[in-house]
Amino acid sequence: MKNTRFKLTFFFPITEAEQEHIKDLINLLGCKKQGDYLLIAQMVDMNVELVKKSLVRITSKDHLRVFEALKKIVDSRKKLLTGVPSVGKD
Repeated sequence: MKNTRFKLTFFFPITEAEQEHIKDLINLLGCKKQGDYLLIAQMVDMNVELVKKSLVRITSKDHLRVFEALKKIVDSRKKLLTGVPSVGKD
């Protein structure tokens, strides 16, 4: 599996759950916006650089905690953007 865009530290996913996690991670990284790393760092009480490394190092002990924080941020953003009625249109 080659991925030059996100430079993930790969391990060989064996189970379907691991393969699904890799797909979810790549999708989340594609939805990430500027400032999300800082929000994650505040949520999990970590340094921003450590957050970046933990997110792409799948075998890191903090990976799942950082992954879940990013997932919450992206999901919240999608809910806010889709739930806001357009202004001036009745």
